[in-house]
Parts: sequence; C-alpha cells; structure tokens
Amino acid sequence: MAKAFGEAIDLEYAYQNFKVKALKNCISKISELVDAKTTSNFEAEYRKRSFEKFRNEIQFVEGGPDLIKNLKILFYVASSGPENKIRRNLELTGLLPYVESKIFGCYTIKKWKPDPVVFYGLLKTGGSSLQNLSLLKILLLE
Repeated sequence: MAKAFGEAIDLEYAYQNFKVKALKNCISKISELVDAKTTSNFEAEYRKRSFEKFRNEIQFVEGGPDLIKNLKILFYVASSGPENKIRRNLELTGLLPYVESKIFGCYTIKKWKPDPVVFYGLLKTGGSSLQNLSLLKILLLE
C-alpha cells in the first residue's frame, strides 16, 4: 500500500520494520517514508485488504481441530490483532468452536505483545501462575 504513496518497500525492509509491530506505528513509519500523511482511510483499507487476503489464502491444517480438541492443558489464543480479525481467522481454519471462550485480544487491555502485562493477564484469567506458563508462538510467513 505504500507504493500508492510513491514508496517501493522490499520484503526484507517490510519484515524488519513492520512485522509484529502495531499497525499505527507502521502507518506512522510509512507516512515518514513518503514525507506525507497517509490518507485517513489507510487503516480501514489495510484491514479490508488483509481480511480479504486471509479469507482467500488462509489454509486449513489437517488435524488442527483434533489437536486443539484433545489438548489436556490450559491454553488461550492471544493476539495483537482486533478481536473480529482473530475470530474470523479462527473461523476460517475451523478452530473457532474449540477456542471461542479462550480468545485474549490485546485491543481489550490496550497492551501489546510482548508486553508482560498480556501474559500476566492470561495467567490471571486462567487462574494459573507464572511457573505454569508455556508460550507457543506461531508466525505465519508468506
């Protein structure tokens, strides 16, 4: 989308500067690069495009629902994305029914991974302690 403002960003630069960063920071960085304010609908357009991309390209992983259904440990889904995006992507993969009550969205608490507050919130919600915390981080690489 930065290309529309005259800035060609290669994949390596994008990974180094935008991956796992808050969207508002990414938009701010793009504004700096193009020496202009991005349009007021930049975030809405980005979300629309990314939802569409996920809807069309996310792939179901065989055995995923069975794996989640049979977990014998306390687990949650924590994401820095908006809750509607989290739910939509879990629905597309067939996992939503197994984790619907276990979604922990950073937008709700206004703290973002890797802020420890996010993980302490998970522990508090689950009634567990730091000694029982294990993290599994899954990144989708395109």
